[in-house]
Amino acid sequence: MLETEGLGLVIVDMQSICLNDIHREIRSSLVNAFCEFLDYTRELNMPTIIFEIKPFSFFSHGGSPTIQEVKDRINGNSKTYMKQWNDGFYEYYPEITPRQFFEERKVRNSLVIGVYSNRCVIATAIGARQKGFGIVGCKSLMAKKEDGSSEGVYNYFREHGTLYEHHSELF
Repeated sequence: MLETEGLGLVIVDMQSICLNDIHREIRSSLVNAFCEFLDYTRELNMPTIIFEIKPFSFFSHGGSPTIQEVKDRINGNSKTYMKQWNDGFYEYYPEITPRQFFEERKVRNSLVIGVYSNRCVIATAIGARQKGFGIVGCKSLMAKKEDGSSEGVYNYFREHGTLYEHHSELF
């Protein structure tokens, strides 16, 4: 079971433009898992950062907001950032940075979940670690665009933090 004190939630690229790149069955399973997970965590008022791909960013065409099913379940203790790079913690924001947002809320560990696990999720987890936050991942709350293995992503979470198989194990 995951300790929630000092835990922040990081949602990466749960936008329709990104989800449309995921196989339909995997996408449906991921969105359902997110809804179930967020319904539970809303009561915890967990500090939450939502990263969205900035329109016309270097790595993607971006340009759509986080899907409504996810937005409707996010608590008020949240902030959305438009990221330009894979790593959402890369500090180029003109206002309060993601690091500052978490530090003000006494976050020590970040649960990093979302789309493009082998790009943006892993880069954001690495960025969170570099900013001094512990990292936690959950396989059922991640998906990637390409076919093939995610073992490199999973191994990173295992070696540098914690990895859960299914969101039901978290709480």
